[in-house]
Amino acid sequence: MPLPPFPSLPFMNKDTKVKIENDDFKWLVERVEEYSISSDLPEEKRRETRGRLGDIKQKYGGHDADNSKNKSAKVIQAQLYIPKHKELCQEVLKNLGIRLRERGIDLKTQMSDARNPSLPMIAMCLGKSRIGADIDEVISPLIAGESSDNKAWVIIIHDLKEHALPLGRTEAVLLDRKYKLLAGYIDMAYQSNQGLYQCAMNDTALERLVSIFQCGSRV
Repeated sequence: MPLPPFPSLPFMNKDTKVKIENDDFKWLVERVEEYSISSDLPEEKRRETRGRLGDIKQKYGGHDADNSKNKSAKVIQAQLYIPKHKELCQEVLKNLGIRLRERGIDLKTQMSDARNPSLPMIAMCLGKSRIGADIDEVISPLIAGESSDNKAWVIIIHDLKEHALPLGRTEAVLLDRKYKLLAGYIDMAYQSNQGLYQCAMNDTALERLVSIFQCGSRV
């Protein structure tokens, strides 16, 4: 049964058409879920998009497939630290939760003033032009007194289009000893109208996070 007319979305292009023709509805569900929680999406468009999402899920296999997948997901409890740009970081976290669930990780985060050393920590940092200074501002409270925390990971959000993303890992240029006091730094690409969009940077980030949460790897 053909899908009903679908609203025009930013990622709808000739590649999307090929994926739909090849019945790659899982890919389409992922992209629409990300788009439907975009922070700048008008409420009317949000409702329309989520309505069409139900049609796609039914075509792909229904909610039972999603429920089965979520039941088998590994639940990870983590502390969350967002010192600045809270609204944007929360949007990124919503997107990240969707992408991790697709990979068998159900991430549950909690905000707390006191550090629980038994839990991994995710610190969110919006990277701008002076990225070193942005990171310093985020990590300063975490390394007070030069204390180390090998379970604290910093996610660096690059609010840039793909062509403008840095080519290498940010942590490769963080040479000062203070940066080594934390577990590591993970780059992620985000745009308000696309969410965590498909690109090499985000593919690498998701692979690293899955490895970290599954087995504690420091990749």
